[in-house]
Amino acid sequence: MTTKTPERVTITVLATGLTLPGPSNPNAYFATSGRTALRGEVVEVERSETVNRNGDSWLDLTEEQQEARWGKQMFVLGDHSEGIELGDDDEYGARYYQWLKATEEARKISDPAERSAALREIKAKYPEQNRSSQTSTEY
Repeated sequence: MTTKTPERVTITVLATGLTLPGPSNPNAYFATSGRTALRGEVVEVERSETVNRNGDSWLDLTEEQQEARWGKQMFVLGDHSEGIELGDDDEYGARYYQWLKATEEARKISDPAERSAALREIKAKYPEQNRSSQTSTEY
């Protein structure tokens, strides 16, 4: 496979779980410091960090090749993030952390009516976080 694309490539992650390469670190136990990307992230990837020992890059995989390799299309070239909520397919945590951050911000609101309205919006947006063990107390 011959690579004829730029050194820095912009991709949109279509499925949470795509492992993105990080910069090489010769002093680290592992060669690179990669990370797992969330659906909807738009990232720039250095092509040189995606090339295997045969000189092939996973950035050159077609939709069909991605499905054969990973069971689904994991990314698309370019910025196609419009309409995708960050991490909306991550059942293991992204939505929890989004809920947690939104809740923390809402609790900082000093006006009780505004705070209550913000918390109601969060409860509607993240119904999976509405625990049955939660109790409400009015004073």
